[in-house]
Amino acid sequence: MDWVNLLLAGAYDKDVNTIIYGGRLIALSKKDGWIRPITVGYTMRRLAAKCANNAVITRRSQALQPQQLGVGVSGGAEAAIQSTRRLVSHLSSNHVIVKLDFSNAFNCIRRDLILDAVAAKTPELYRLVHSAYSCEPVLAFADHQILSSEGTQQNDPLGSLQFCEAIYLLLCGLQSEVKLGFMDDVTLSGKLSTVEEDICTILQANAETGLHLNTAKSEIIMEDFTAIASSSPLADFVRVEKSEMMLLRAPVTKGKTHDKAITDKIEHLSRAIDRLSLHHVHDALVILKNSPAMPKLLYTQDV
Repeated sequence: MDWVNLLLAGAYDKDVNTIIYGGRLIALSKKDGWIRPITVGYTMRRLAAKCANNAVITRRSQALQPQQLGVGVSGGAEAAIQSTRRLVSHLSSNHVIVKLDFSNAFNCIRRDLILDAVAAKTPELYRLVHSAYSCEPVLAFADHQILSSEGTQQNDPLGSLQFCEAIYLLLCGLQSEVKLGFMDDVTLSGKLSTVEEDICTILQANAETGLHLNTAKSEIIMEDFTAIASSSPLADFVRVEKSEMMLLRAPVTKGKTHDKAITDKIEHLSRAIDRLSLHHVHDALVILKNSPAMPKLLYTQDV
């Protein structure tokens, strides 16, 4: 408890903080051939961050709703998907839905934006967060060391809340009729002209937020794609039919996309079961219990 209180009070100097707020890196292969670095933070630091998160998460998650459902909201992902299903079923001809993809969002969000948001909304956590972001923590990989200098710190129990706090004012400033965020997964819906203006606002805010909109992966859903002008900020978005739309990796409507999602889950589970024989029986049971991701499976079925 004394250790946690010292961290919350920001009692350690910068040289010590570079170690405390650092971690070990694990390199995993991505499907596209690139490397996905995973940071494992030090246990005591994570414990302090969890205590801090538990102290404020209920109050802050209520304040961030309904624009943000990604932190502290029980069933938030299911609520986002069910709301989108209703939205798609009543989508008029002059309205659009866009799903925004930000390149490496958590690692690019500006730290000064995080600090400003924490100071304004959860000042009791400011010293802890300032200690983490006023230095460049050391991330160790084998014999190599990398300095963490941008974005939220991966696997920080406070990371999701910090990110959502940082982009909250941007979401509130948009004019679309529907503004739905699940952490960095942002969905907008409204009249085409209004959504276009919001995309321009997001692009212009790049310097202030650090977020880069990836138009090659962002999607637009509408009845008539010919209404999109070549000069529109939506021109390079991926055009997706309503029957093929997915949100948070769950199908939004019935059809081929829904059937494929169920088939993929069956294939993944079958492959996992074959590999479970390599584990101790107790470990295998724990993995099997958690691997199907039942909440997601349930709202995948409920189309």
